[in-house]
Amino acid sequence: MAQRSSSGRGGTATRTKRQGGNQTPNTPRISESEIARMRVDDIRGQLRRHGVSGISALRKPELVKTLTKTLRSSGAGRRSSGPAGRAGA
Repeated sequence: MAQRSSSGRGGTATRTKRQGGNQTPNTPRISESEIARMRVDDIRGQLRRHGVSGISALRKPELVKTLTKTLRSSGAGRRSSGPAGRAGA
């Protein structure tokens, strides 16, 4: 008699593939979960560098959404070698 696995599924059962990481379309370098792990002061600082106003009254969830939108519209979170948002001399 053939042995069966205790899982209840046969060897040919299909499994859905789970993709890890950021699933936001067209923004591979913006991770909303990474932004959410940042401190509120750091998020506000990034928003100030991008020229966003009216951020002092926002709470963290709104700050995360605002920064995500700002990074999407400014070029999908490109990383630069220098300080962001500052003009060169």
